[in-house]
Parts: sequence; structure tokens; C-alpha cells
Amino acid sequence: MSNNNNEEVNDLEVHDLAEVLEAVDINNNNNNDNEEVNELEAVDNNNDDINEAVVPQANNEDDIEVNDDDVFNVLLILASIMSGEDHHEQAAATMAAIAMMRRSLSQLARYSPSQGTLRVDIATFGLENPELMLQPNDLLLPYWRRFCEALSSISSSGCISLVLSAVQLDVEVMGMLLGSFKKSPLKQLTLNQNGLGAQGLKFVVRAIDLNTSLECLDIRNNIIESKDDAAFLVNEVIKHPTIDTLILDKCGFQDDSLMKAIIPALDNMLAISLEENKIGKAGVELIAECLASNPLLKCLSLKGDLLTDQNAQVLAEALKTNTNLRHLNLKDNSFTNVGISRLFELVYSAIDLNAIHESNHSCRLVDTENELSGFNILMDPKRNRHAKLFMALSSRFNMLYLDDTPIEIMPKVITFVQGRGQLKEGSNLGLNSVYGIMSEWNMPLLYTGSSCL
Repeated sequence: MSNNNNEEVNDLEVHDLAEVLEAVDINNNNNNDNEEVNELEAVDNNNDDINEAVVPQANNEDDIEVNDDDVFNVLLILASIMSGEDHHEQAAATMAAIAMMRRSLSQLARYSPSQGTLRVDIATFGLENPELMLQPNDLLLPYWRRFCEALSSISSSGCISLVLSAVQLDVEVMGMLLGSFKKSPLKQLTLNQNGLGAQGLKFVVRAIDLNTSLECLDIRNNIIESKDDAAFLVNEVIKHPTIDTLILDKCGFQDDSLMKAIIPALDNMLAISLEENKIGKAGVELIAECLASNPLLKCLSLKGDLLTDQNAQVLAEALKTNTNLRHLNLKDNSFTNVGISRLFELVYSAIDLNAIHESNHSCRLVDTENELSGFNILMDPKRNRHAKLFMALSSRFNMLYLDDTPIEIMPKVITFVQGRGQLKEGSNLGLNSVYGIMSEWNMPLLYTGSSCL
């Protein structure tokens, strides 16, 4: 997640932080589902036929200059705008999508793998209605064809992050995209607010299968309607050889059965985002049970999930046995001081040094008021523990007295402390004893002569 020189754990961006999946086979007895799959397969398998009328590939800047077709399409769009209020937003969204595709053609034409990751966006955001989703229309098909051909032309050594936002994909466009996915080197696929549904999830799974180097799947703002759909998706993601980051923000996981289908992903991924899903009590308990088993998961975002103080207690208990999770985002939840205090005790219980020593030193908690973010910021848990113990001791006496102390003298210090501890009948010399002795000790005397030892 970070190189060795980077001491701080970066916030889970999940590439605007990343989203999750769920597993199990699709119900093959559903005839309607089978018909949808067959239709998509037909378009995918006959992709060469689809592209017979494709506009020439964008290999140079001349290919992306304005031509008569572009002008004609813009005139059609303007006519639809003038035809009435009902078509205004869709017409504006169409123009926005065309502009984005033209820009993407230019980016792809100039791209070289030596440039690193290229983010390619096709989106219709920024319009009057933030919930607007561009509906499929024939005016866009030539642009989709040009775009998919350009995407297919990228060398396998390249690295593409593809973002499709607020654009509904019909079967023909899905087929063209799948044809390009067979050749394009996708590292991240983001499908945001596309109205995917069960048919769209089949497209997502096919896209995953075609891209064996895909690392991040982001399907935020797409409602997953059933536990079977959730399980189908998660199962395919888990089987993928390289996907380690999943983003499932705003996918509608209020239903406990849906959350149960999602849980296997927590056992197999490195980063998962479940933001704004209004996860209920049962969902939090499922997550906590998984975290307590110490899965490989490094980053988890539960931002804006309406979590309560009771949920904070459950999560804190789970993290007592977790040493792998490094970043837990809890911003914008419904915690009071009670919940915050419980989480604070998890990462830094100042009751005594033993409690501090036994607290969680791996997970960095991020909350709205930033009260918890100052702990566990280093990559090495041992260094986080040392920082807390140093802070506790420094609150009782000036630890800077030891700054210039030769390391060779420290065994004598420990010998002295042990000797004092053994003077107490039946005492067990632990961190508390060390703390008690050293907090009363006039440290400068250590260096005035050997008599104090």
C-alpha cells in the first residue's frame, strides 16, 4: 500500500476510495435472465460485424477534427433542445458525452505507456439534475464505435483507468465495450450511476473476466437489487487474479441478506468502500465478526453509514484481535462522545502503560472531528506502540533527559528498576511498575555517579 520510506498511511481513496462485490452463481433457471445473457453474448461474439461501419480509428489529430457528421449531430441535438422542456436535459447530456468522447479520443491517440496511468472519463455530470443519467440514443453510436476502437489500440503494456459516469449503457454499447476490453490494458474500471441492474452486473462480470490485470472495480451509485446478484458479483471478483480494491458506495445494502452476501469480499480484498449504504445493526455485526477474524483487508470505509455509539462499541471490540486493518474511515456517522471515547480507548487507553501496550497499534481511525487520526499513523505497529508509550511517560517526566544517554548504560537502568521492583513483596514487575518507579525517579542523578545504581 505504501513504499518503505513512506511512514504515513494514506487515506483510502479507493480511487475516489474503491467499491465492493458479492458472490454465488446466478440462477440459471430464470429464462428471462438467460435471454438477456444470450443477447449480450451475441453482441459480444459478433463484435466484428458491429464495427463494419465504424468511423476510422483515431490514430492522429486529423481523425478527431470536426467533420460533417459532427455538425449534423449537433444540429439534431439543438433541434431536440428546441422541441420542448422534456428533452432539454437529455440533449444537453448527449452533447456533454460527445464532448467527453472526443476529448478521450485525443487522449488515447497521444498516449504512450511511458506516461503511466491514463484516466479516461466519459461523464455527463454538472447538469441541472445531479441524478440525471444519459439514456441510450442512436446519435452516440458512431462516437462509441470510435472510442472503443481507440481503446482497443492501446498497447498491452499501457495502463488505463476508464470512468463511465451517469451514462446508461444499452446492449449494443456493452458489446462494443467488451470487444475493446479484450485488448485494452485496464487497471481500473469505474461505472458510476449507470443504472446497471441485473443485466448490467452480467456485463460487469464479463468485463472482469476479459481483463486479467484489472486491480480496482468501482460500481458506486448502482443499486444491487438482490442477494443473488450481490453474491454473483462478489464470487467473480474473488476469483479474479489481480483485483484487490472494490468500491460499492451507495449500492443499497440496508438489507441484511445483501450485506451477508458482501462479507466474503472482506476476507479476500485489500481495500473496500461501503460508504453511504445505511448499513444496519446486523450488517455492522457481520462486518465486525469478519474483522475480528483478522482477514487480510487493509482499508475499509464506512463513511456516512449512519453508524451509532452501539456500532462503535461492536467495531472496537472486533479490532482488539485485528492486526491487519490499517485504515478505517468512520467520517460522517452518528457517533456521540460516548462512541468516540470507546474508539479512543481502542487505539490509546491511558489508564496505565499495560493498557496502552495492549491497545490496537495497526489501525488508523478517521472520524469527522479528527480526534482519532493522530494515532497509528506510522506503517510499523511497533513504532506506533513506542510512540504511545513515549507520550505516556513524557506526561510524567521529561523523557528528553535520555536523549544523549549512551545505549550501553540502559541495561543498568533496567537492572536498577528491576531491583526496586523486587523490593515490593509479591510484586510482578510489569510496565506499570516501571512507570511507577521511573515517574518518581530524579533522572539526572543517574549520570552523577554509580552510587545511584
